[in-house]
Amino acid sequence: MLRDIESKLAGLVEGTFGRLFRSEVTPAELARGLAREMEATRRQGLDRTWAAHHYDVYLSPDDHDRILRLGPSLLEELSNHLLVHAREQRYALAHTPVVRLHRGDELPPSRYGVAAIHEDPDDEPPAPSPARPAEPPADHAAPIPAPRQPTGPVAEPRRARSGRVPTPPGGAPGAARPRAGAPPRSLVVVLEGRREPIGPDGGVIGRSRECDVVIASAEVSRRHCEIRPGRDGWTIDDLGSTNGVVVDGVPVQPGRPAPLRPGAQLELGTIVARVEAGA
Repeated sequence: MLRDIESKLAGLVEGTFGRLFRSEVTPAELARGLAREMEATRRQGLDRTWAAHHYDVYLSPDDHDRILRLGPSLLEELSNHLLVHAREQRYALAHTPVVRLHRGDELPPSRYGVAAIHEDPDDEPPAPSPARPAEPPADHAAPIPAPRQPTGPVAEPRRARSGRVPTPPGGAPGAARPRAGAPPRSLVVVLEGRREPIGPDGGVIGRSRECDVVIASAEVSRRHCEIRPGRDGWTIDDLGSTNGVVVDGVPVQPGRPAPLRPGAQLELGTIVARVEAGA
């Protein structure tokens, strides 16, 4: 009950009373408005809740020009704010959220509008173009069809990659096997019965056809993570994915490779796989 009262009071301060005593839109207010729009437009799928990942913000001419002068870093901060909010609420995202600014010539100062869009996961969101004039949105946007929900990760045909023919250390395939206790020379990612090999040179897992292991799921980023060998064994690194990488329950921080051993459970968003030693 107290939380409801606090929410109503905050709405009054940001709404009716706020418009009486302020004359401009602040970045903090935009962040709160974007989070509320994510909550209001979420869609329930078969086994997960989807959040929109494309947000158009319409501002009055004065607010638009002032916010735009803050530079592209503000849009990046707003995008990161939505990404963190989606992870906290355990919402699925097809892409990293994109925020664009538009001029709404009919909007008075201190007023703004937000339109959230659920796009098809197979399509890339358009590049931001904040300087392009646009009409303000209606009070309630028309319903937008929910994105196609994948019934499960589907392996796509792997493309041959020229100039990358891994050769086992020590020469031909008939070379002696490594000593007992040494890290395996290759790994296998087991996903819903499929066995996807990772060669001695390592490989990238993602949704892009250019990856070594392709997982056609909206939960997986185009270049989600990289598995590579090292002096002390195999490691895995998050390549800045949208839904994160978890190894045996421990999140992997982007740019900080974590150890990866045979038998480990690998989570890419809600996609779960197992890592085994290769042949």
